[in-house]
Amino acid sequence: MKKTLILYPFIFIIIALSCLGFLMLTALIPREAICDNAKQSAKYFQEAPLFEYCAGELENFRRDNYADCISTSIAYHFGEGNVYGSVISAEFAHESKENVNESFYRKIQGEEVETEQYSRYWHGSAGVIRLLLTVMDIQTMRYVMTAMGIILNAGLVIVLIRKGQKVLGIIYSIAFLLVNGVFALGCLEYGFIFLLIPLTGLFLLMSPWMKKEQNAQLTFMVTGMLTAFFDFLTTETLTFTVPFVIYYIVVYRANVSVKEAGISKEKQKTWLFLLKSGLSWFAGYAGMFACKWFLAVSLLGKEAWITTFESVKERIGGEVSTVADSVNETVTFTERIQGIFVRNLGCLYWGSNNMKITTVLVVTFIILMLLSVFWYMARTNSPKAGLGVLIAVSIIPYIRFLFLSNHSYIHYFFTYRAQMVTVLVILYIIYDNSVLSEPVKKRNKEGISCRKKAK
Repeated sequence: MKKTLILYPFIFIIIALSCLGFLMLTALIPREAICDNAKQSAKYFQEAPLFEYCAGELENFRRDNYADCISTSIAYHFGEGNVYGSVISAEFAHESKENVNESFYRKIQGEEVETEQYSRYWHGSAGVIRLLLTVMDIQTMRYVMTAMGIILNAGLVIVLIRKGQKVLGIIYSIAFLLVNGVFALGCLEYGFIFLLIPLTGLFLLMSPWMKKEQNAQLTFMVTGMLTAFFDFLTTETLTFTVPFVIYYIVVYRANVSVKEAGISKEKQKTWLFLLKSGLSWFAGYAGMFACKWFLAVSLLGKEAWITTFESVKERIGGEVSTVADSVNETVTFTERIQGIFVRNLGCLYWGSNNMKITTVLVVTFIILMLLSVFWYMARTNSPKAGLGVLIAVSIIPYIRFLFLSNHSYIHYFFTYRAQMVTVLVILYIIYDNSVLSEPVKKRNKEGISCRKKAK
């Protein structure tokens, strides 16, 4: 216990300092080394829509060039003046009454442009962008990131199959494709999450140290830290929920006997493992944000804290306009909560930008009916133990939607991907509690006995 209390803070400090060091090292890259590719990237952002529909009006094919432009602009501004100050303040070109892509393009052309600070995030992605700008522009980066993500996610599926979890590998692939993970990898704002998921999953499955719960929990803490470092508040919970479900099914359940009924020690231990793992991830995630805010306030003064506090308050419960750029008409609290579920479920169903509540309700009803019929026809007599833990993890996205209601309502076209774990859990529970999960010999034996009884 004492070793654990010492190890967690030690690892946290090492990772946090490494992240800060990485940003400072990339800031030392001479601007001349990134200038040509930065110009090509700025030209691309100036010509592309800020929120680009890449396949008709399908919301899950909506690319956020706005966020990627900001990240690229921050990367370009790294190293201006004091190296440490430039990575903490995270400035980007932005004139008032002008879009960020226009300001960035003018900055690249050598014009004097005002800057805005974005100090509340770590912007680890900006460090990666600055490093890669030495050899490629933003569009090439997206292709490289997509290829890397496909390889890593395919690698995770292969490892699952090799560990005897063929069906889980198939279900993971279905969930990944349903949330359009391949497209998400092509946007730097969304993509890092879909790199961290397979990286964490592979480490949890392949490392010989992961059979110990404490080591798995430490891994979740590190994953939470890296999520806060790289992510732009998109689908951050996925880096905990999906790897946890995979680890729980493949490793944890194989090593812990969970009784099917009663408040047993094994059952309590399982829930405690979920709690400790979740808290470890959250400690890493929230701790990294706290470190960044502390560094920002120390350097920039209380104004940085005020800006951060106002931003957090807005993401949680800020007013939402009914029309873009409107300051007069806002949705009611009830409309916002309704909109959160309609919009995020609508994207999961591959809906267009005008999908109605009736359509979402009908599609949801049909899906639930089909799944219920299949489960009823193929169910086993004795449900598997540990369902409660999986179900609890599957509803985390909706808790997140409600907690960050403003953010989930406005940015539904990428926040909906947090439901990947919900799809994963629902499909796996149905399979795991059906006759399909029983050994072939046992199914054949039961089938023969049933036929004999029928005669």
